[in-house]
Amino acid sequence: PNIIAIEDVAMHRGHPNPRSVMAMAETRGYLGLLFRQLWPAAQQMSIHPAKVRAAAEAPRDREGAKARYRLVLVHIGRWDGPFTQDEADAFCIGLAALNELRREAFMAQAQWESRVGVR
Repeated sequence: PNIIAIEDVAMHRGHPNPRSVMAMAETRGYLGLLFRQLWPAAQQMSIHPAKVRAAAEAPRDREGAKARYRLVLVHIGRWDGPFTQDEADAFCIGLAALNELRREAFMAQAQWESRVGVR
């Protein structure tokens, strides 16, 4: 792969289990190292959960967001077979990464145009 997107670990007040957050962070770090060893040329992207929700236009609550991720996979991903929630989540993380890459390209183009005086 050229790009590997991994969702950030987000902790907030009232998170039910800080140990689970630490376990997720450790796993995320391990996966990052593994990906770097297997695909050293691939760009790794950290995607904040809020960006995943925004890409899917999902609500803030967990159940509503998960339902929206499934809907996005079926309608945008044109997925017609059975799928797991993890697959729907992964699709929306990829969608958020694509949005971030497009935003970065747009900003680079705008900066270039402002330097050379393109209107």
